[in-house]
Amino acid sequence: KTLSSLVCFHTDKNIRKRFIEACLNNIANNRSVIVSLRLIPKLLASFQQFRDIGTHQVTMWAERQHKMMHHFFSNLRHYCNYVKHIKSRSDSSSSAEDPIHLVRNKSGDLLYTHTTQIQVRLQFLASVFCDIGSPKTFRLTINQVDILWSCLSNDPECADCLFNWLQGQAKGGAQHALSTMAIQHIYRHKWPELKPEH
Repeated sequence: KTLSSLVCFHTDKNIRKRFIEACLNNIANNRSVIVSLRLIPKLLASFQQFRDIGTHQVTMWAERQHKMMHHFFSNLRHYCNYVKHIKSRSDSSSSAEDPIHLVRNKSGDLLYTHTTQIQVRLQFLASVFCDIGSPKTFRLTINQVDILWSCLSNDPECADCLFNWLQGQAKGGAQHALSTMAIQHIYRHKWPELKPEH
C-alpha cells in the first residue's frame, strides 16, 4: 500500500510509466506477479488526473508497446501448468525448485493460496477491461478467452471464480472484456465441453 501510494501520487508521469514497465517485466519473468498485478491497475488509474494523457492512453501504451495481455496470458498458462504439475506429485508440499518464483513465507509455505492467485488475475482483467481502465474497443481475443477457459474451467477450486467473472462481463455495464463474438464462442463451443455432472 505504501509503495503504491508513493508511486501513484508522484508528480512525474514517467516514473509511473517506468513502474508499469517494471511490473510487466516481473509478469513476463513470472516474478512478484501478485504484487505487480495489484499495482498496475492503481498505476493506470492514477493517470486520470492528467489532462494530456489519460488512463485509456496509458493502458493502450502498455498493451501496444509492452505486450501487457501477452505477458498476462503467458504467465497464467505457466502458473496453471505449474499447479497441475505440483498436484500430480506426491511431495507437492516440498518443492525445492520453484520455476515461477511463487512467494513463500519463512516456513516454506506459499504466501498466496491458489484461489487468491486466480482471483487476483481475474480482478486485474476486470480492472483493465472496464470503462475507466480502457476503451470499449479493447477486448479479449478469442484465443485469450480459450486460454482462460482451458486454464480454469475444469479447476475444482477456481472454476466458479471464472464463471462468476464471465457472468459479470457478459452482463455488460462498465465491463467490456467480452465481445459479442466471444460470448457466442463461449456458449456455442466452450459450455458443451463441460461435463453436466460437474
